[in-house]
Amino acid sequence: YNRELTENPKAKDCIDLDKIPFPARDLLPEEDYIMNNRLADTSLKMVHVMFSRGCSYKCAYCGAPRDGNKIVRYRSPQNIVDELENLKNKGIEGFSIIDDCFLTDKKKALSIIKEVKKVNLKWSLAARIDQINKEILEALREAGCLEIKFGIETGSDTILEKMNKGFN
Repeated sequence: YNRELTENPKAKDCIDLDKIPFPARDLLPEEDYIMNNRLADTSLKMVHVMFSRGCSYKCAYCGAPRDGNKIVRYRSPQNIVDELENLKNKGIEGFSIIDDCFLTDKKKALSIIKEVKKVNLKWSLAARIDQINKEILEALREAGCLEIKFGIETGSDTILEKMNKGFN
């Protein structure tokens, strides 16, 4: 037993997310990653997925933009579709995007949403309220999105300002 403290060098950020293998969900019992009560009040078999990493916002309470994670990096639409098709072939009926800020780059997000539509699954995502507009809402609906979860931390403009949310 080694009681000596070892400090590893900081790893470089993975810029090309397509190089990361899909999660090895098959190594876990299904009850540890498949849920049937979490997707917009349905009983669809669903899993959590990540399409991007990072967040360029500076909310005071969040750890995502710290430690060099300020650049939002996206997986390619084809890489995402490959994972979703794999999940669908295993009986998964839906998913929830659990990214820090998937809609930050609207152009990239819309290109992914367009491809996700082809997989024909139901899904949800979390988003900042200031990232939503008519174009995004229509694309989400057409692609099978059932639910958007918003982080509404407070109704107080004073607190929102102290949180560095960037809107009122």
